[in-house]
Amino acid sequence: MHITHVVAHPPFREGTGTVCYYNVRALEDLGCNVRVYSTRPDGPRGLDGRTPEYRWLRSWLSIGNAYLTPDLLGMEKTDVIHLHFPFIFGSELTVLRSRLAKAPMVLTYHNDLIGNGIRRPLFWLYNHLDTPLILRQARRIIVTSFDYARTSIYARTVFERRRRDLVEVGNGVDVETFRPGIDGAGIRSRHAIGLGDVLLLFVSSLDRSHARKGLDLLLEALAELPDPRLRLIIVGDGDGRQDYERQAGRLGVEARLAFAGRVDQAELPAYYSACDMVVVPSRPPEAFGMALAQGMATGKPVVGSDIPGVRSLVQNGEQGFLVPPGDRKALAAAMTVLAGDPGLRARLGAAGRQRVVQTYSWKAAAEKLLAVYQDVLAR
Repeated sequence: MHITHVVAHPPFREGTGTVCYYNVRALEDLGCNVRVYSTRPDGPRGLDGRTPEYRWLRSWLSIGNAYLTPDLLGMEKTDVIHLHFPFIFGSELTVLRSRLAKAPMVLTYHNDLIGNGIRRPLFWLYNHLDTPLILRQARRIIVTSFDYARTSIYARTVFERRRRDLVEVGNGVDVETFRPGIDGAGIRSRHAIGLGDVLLLFVSSLDRSHARKGLDLLLEALAELPDPRLRLIIVGDGDGRQDYERQAGRLGVEARLAFAGRVDQAELPAYYSACDMVVVPSRPPEAFGMALAQGMATGKPVVGSDIPGVRSLVQNGEQGFLVPPGDRKALAAAMTVLAGDPGLRARLGAAGRQRVVQTYSWKAAAEKLLAVYQDVLAR
């Protein structure tokens, strides 16, 4: 079977590009012939030494994370097209190519588009005019969790009408790459983290479109905890980094944190291993929480928000803590509990590793995707 995936980004540390990458890798292991169409060829092409077949798209116009890529109309012949949504401009061209080539399209709906500032009215228009038409063309709509789908902006419209075509396929984790026992001492030494320090780790793109990941809230919560032994490393980069650096300065916590920038994928597991807990206090929409899952796979306790998607992954009090979204005092309290109890951190971390291994492997996700493709082609 030949499958073509279309995604807005190459694989970064998390997000749709990384999900696509591991979907493709696992599908290849199941015997599928897969290629990927994606933008921004300057991005990393492989995460673990293997590189799927990518076709890099030229962008005739880019507005934020929206890319006009007419080369999609020249997409090569395929049995099934798998679109990773959102991909503004690219989604419309993929639908058109699917219709012209008479190739069935399935769609993974990763998250609602909810922007800030000028993006908010633009996304509102897109959500009401374009997205329903795109969803209508998909033979199957894949969601990372039914919990998230029930709270989506399309829960009572498109998803309700198409409920028989909704399929739950959770994201996954590379449990061999992200595992306990990796030496993180070099990371702590590089960033001057002492033996007695408790290290928090935040992993996300720092572009403004990822502001929902909650780094601003984490910095505010850190300021609530003046203990100098509580330290933070921020992995990621983007056009919002200077905003966070200025915020850290205003809050007086800049001496207690380090911006690591973009980290090579081969070194990322060592960052997880070096930390004492992973904290990503996302605001909706968050369909999964890749950084939290990678932290759990590495045997670390996690702190996230009690929101759809994340709460499907993390069970409060069992692998870490979930706090009300936007509540910096609750976030600070959760971090305080974990910081003061190494035994609790070890127990929650071990439970997180077990949960990820049992429930969130990429092989299991690929087997479900293959079943979706076979069903679509059979009809």
